Amino acid sequence: MSHQENNSGNAYALAPMQQGMLFNSLLSEHSGVDIEQIVFELHEVLEILPFVDAWREVIRRHEALRTSFHWEELKTPLQVVHEEVPFPFEHKDWQNIPKEEQTFRLEALISSERCRGFDPGRPPLMRLVLCRSGRSLFHLIWTFSHALLDGRSFTLVIKEVFAIYEMLRQGREPTLASVRPYREYIEWLEQQELSKSEDYWRSQLQGFTATTPLVIDQMNSGIGASGTDYKEHWLRISEPLTTELLQFAAQQNVTLNTLVQGAWALLLGRYSGETDIMFGVTRAGRKSTIEGADSMIGLFINTVPVRVRLAPETNLSSWLQELRGQQIRIREHERTPLIQIQQWSELPGNAPLFESLVVFERATLDSVLRAQDGAWLNRHFRVIDQTSFPLTLFAYGEPELLFKISYNQRRLEPKAVARMGTHLETLLGSMAADPRQKLGTVRLLSKGERQQVLVEWNRTEQDYPTNCCLHEAIEAQAQATPDAIAMVCGDEQLTYRELDMRANQLAQCLQSFKVGPEVLVGVCMEVSLDMVTALLGVLKAGGAYVPLDPDYPKDRLTFMLEDARSPVLLTQQKFADMFPGTQASVVYLDNGRVEPAVGNSHCTEAPSNKVMSDNLAYVLYTSGSTGQPKGVMVTHRNILNFFAGMDQHLKKESGVWLAVTSISFDISVLELFWTLARGFKVVLQKRDENLVTAIARQIARHNVTHFQCTPSMAEMLARDPDARQALRSLRHLLLGGEALSSELVKQLHISGEISNMYGPTETTVWSTTHKVNREESRIPIGRPLANTEIYILDQQLQPVPIGVPGELFIGGAGVVRGYFERNELSAEKFIPNPFKPESAARLFKTGDRARYLADGTIEFLGRLDHQVKLRGFRIEPGEVESTLRQHPGVRECVVVVREFAPRDNRLVAYVVPVAESALTTRSLRELLKQRLPDYMIPSAFVLLDAFPLTPNGKINRRALPTPEHELQPEAIVVPPRSATEKKLVDIWSDVLGRKEIGIHDNFFEQGGHSLLAMQVVSQVRAALDKHFSIVQLYQHPTIHALAKCLISQPATRAVRKIGTDPIRSQKQVRWLRRGMQLRSPAQQAEHAQSRRGNEDLNALSDRPVPKARQASPPPSRPD
Repeated sequence: MSHQENNSGNAYALAPMQQGMLFNSLLSEHSGVDIEQIVFELHEVLEILPFVDAWREVIRRHEALRTSFHWEELKTPLQVVHEEVPFPFEHKDWQNIPKEEQTFRLEALISSERCRGFDPGRPPLMRLVLCRSGRSLFHLIWTFSHALLDGRSFTLVIKEVFAIYEMLRQGREPTLASVRPYREYIEWLEQQELSKSEDYWRSQLQGFTATTPLVIDQMNSGIGASGTDYKEHWLRISEPLTTELLQFAAQQNVTLNTLVQGAWALLLGRYSGETDIMFGVTRAGRKSTIEGADSMIGLFINTVPVRVRLAPETNLSSWLQELRGQQIRIREHERTPLIQIQQWSELPGNAPLFESLVVFERATLDSVLRAQDGAWLNRHFRVIDQTSFPLTLFAYGEPELLFKISYNQRRLEPKAVARMGTHLETLLGSMAADPRQKLGTVRLLSKGERQQVLVEWNRTEQDYPTNCCLHEAIEAQAQATPDAIAMVCGDEQLTYRELDMRANQLAQCLQSFKVGPEVLVGVCMEVSLDMVTALLGVLKAGGAYVPLDPDYPKDRLTFMLEDARSPVLLTQQKFADMFPGTQASVVYLDNGRVEPAVGNSHCTEAPSNKVMSDNLAYVLYTSGSTGQPKGVMVTHRNILNFFAGMDQHLKKESGVWLAVTSISFDISVLELFWTLARGFKVVLQKRDENLVTAIARQIARHNVTHFQCTPSMAEMLARDPDARQALRSLRHLLLGGEALSSELVKQLHISGEISNMYGPTETTVWSTTHKVNREESRIPIGRPLANTEIYILDQQLQPVPIGVPGELFIGGAGVVRGYFERNELSAEKFIPNPFKPESAARLFKTGDRARYLADGTIEFLGRLDHQVKLRGFRIEPGEVESTLRQHPGVRECVVVVREFAPRDNRLVAYVVPVAESALTTRSLRELLKQRLPDYMIPSAFVLLDAFPLTPNGKINRRALPTPEHELQPEAIVVPPRSATEKKLVDIWSDVLGRKEIGIHDNFFEQGGHSLLAMQVVSQVRAALDKHFSIVQLYQHPTIHALAKCLISQPATRAVRKIGTDPIRSQKQVRWLRRGMQLRSPAQQAEHAQSRRGNEDLNALSDRPVPKARQASPPPSRPD
């Protein structure tokens, strides 16, 4: 193509990054994504007309600044160079406005210019706004599409502008060396062979199947106006540490860029808990291309993935060498389009390769330009950039290493990003301190943070009777208040004296069966006064009870009794046939009578025993992963410490407690024993088919002050008018065993305190508590109880940062002995406390996922074993549930994975709406889309009146209904059923190159990507004459959903979509490629020239940039 042709408009292909940026501009209009802004602050008496003409000349010299982008009805997008373009200039005079107002207006103007964005089909894709703030103070806002220019070009353009400005100001004709047009780089790029790159990237990405998650604290609410979604956090590393890093890099024979990438990899790994992570890097792309590339204006950069493995035992020094080697190997393949790399990976089409990007520059634009001295010292330059990624790290290798973290507020919370910056600095300092250390030991937390999460937030020391036993505490209360009512069940009741005497009689009998310390006695009884007498009698005999719920299946009860090797079974006559063939001695207790009445069973004095506080009080069987329950061994000391914690939380004031929990669950220990040890009247609730009605009746009848249940049970009570009224009279309502929603709290309307409780059986009932604030949008599980320690750790047993999820470990006096006769399992779950190596202290590995909030309270995030991997993404259903609970119409929810067909797993949300709310699945989707990435949004929402519950009142996930009418299995190819669906199937088949397309197939999961999405939108518009956008394709990625959407869309002729000046035919494409001119009406108009001295500055924008002048031909292209 001749130079003359170059100056008469032409069309050519886009660089890979340009394609991505064009797509982003169509997908996220007015969002500011891939819009660059450079704000000039000029402390000089600027001569405006020469300055404006300097910009005109620069635009004339460089094709990139006269370029537009076109995609409609084209297989591949094209960029078009225009011979003339309007001059996009605006002038504002603020000299008479107060300084504070000027600052406010400037920032508002910057934001509004960014939000305006650009129509990619209408050049120029840049604007200039000059604001005069004083006689010698000007601010210029240069806003432009990043698809035009890369960072190197920023410097070149600005230098040219001021060089030409000085020439014009001095009355000289501008004379600058000619430059090669950007299209010549594109021509060179199109000739490059990608076969070797395909082999490289396939090998590099093999086995990587899930996007590295950004596990950082999220905002509680969505962000309102677009354009404010992204914020920046700046961090400057001290000069001494920067010098240390440079010396360390030199010693390791790596660059500072390598160190930064290494620290970022470690940061992502520690935050996500992954040892195989991926992030993106931006490569400059100018080396080894064409002659003169370094002085060309255009977009040369490209983004490629960097995969880093973080084996904890790897030596840091050798790991850095491997990272450096990878960077060198990437050079040969750095121009590969990211879309192509994505297709060669093993991730599904809708899963991004990465969600964070690292951009390393040797210095900021301001430093580079001001280094020229002279007039440049009076000029300052601020770059405002926004990538399409939710998290971008910009690093500048200045004397004081500088970081800018750009982040999407819809995904990441500002304080969490600030902490991230601090952790990055700590990692870099720790790396430089010792090259021989292992990756797993590189320090993430500062000493202050470590002290806070390990020590300060675990200061829970409190005295308690370490040598006292449970039954002794109740005996002491019986002596203090012998005639007070201790227990009520139906119409029967016992005083403290009567209960103590009955328990003593039973204990005397049991001792004749050699019940004593460490002897396990099975107790299978219905809810009754005898049941409590039985438990207390076993303890007084010196033994430990094993609760056996008669409602359990016989096989399970038999297993538990045999596994515990109980020599004695204590039960009632009605259950005599439940344990045929048992080898245990059977003792019956009915209506206070013991059979056989052996030994001193008529004696009402407390028997003597040798039981100590370290002996077992009970062994409670919980569900096991093998399908067989496991016995948790709890000592008297564990229980007395728990009592101290409850004294602290609920105080020691007595009251009336309604006990509804089966003795097979450890919550009953609080309901039956802490209460009796503190002088309560305990009301026992028998099993009742209409439990809600019974609870309401009991609360009213006995003036109940304290009640404890699961959130699921509370939700049932809140729906019943009588129960809801009864709950209002409570002084204390304790909720635990499941996640508690703020909406449920609001629905309860009780005047007393509500507490959110958390704790596994293995650490003795409850371990943390939180007094609920009714205004909280998410309710934490609180802080540790007395003598309890909470540690949230990563896989290397290192503390995780605030806001970052980890596994919850519990230490302290509540940690039980272990699992009965399960030594291997006990060693696996109860580990030595790594933070107290000098002691015998242990931690219990809960398997729960949690994180610290900034105030030190703990947020429960679900079970680790509930975490799922779906379509290339790791998803924590608890996180989705937490977000759903923030919807005002959601009372309760649970999110699970359902299999609809082989290899077709979907996320399904089950929701119980607030009574009388007009909750819709659409509103739920919209909420989640505001706050979660697309891959975390459930495929189906099922609204239920109530959740099915297990015997202990928790949600029964297995009993949740299948959403049969919500969605079709993806594995089944459903044919089109309407003309619109048939046309869409034809378009998809053509674009995707596939024959079998079903109406429920997801476009992006069938191989669709951004370029193909543009083709689909273009063909749909042409074939159906419908107004349709790329955004809508993302919102409706199946043909079935898309067809429904299109029905309500207006005809294309009625609405012109911003961003499209379609090139209507292949004839026009050929015309453009021959170099013919493409002009808009504004470009064709002739403009009269006025005298420069009398020009209105804002009228300068009416004058087009003059036609490109004949110039010396550019350097010849290399062969």
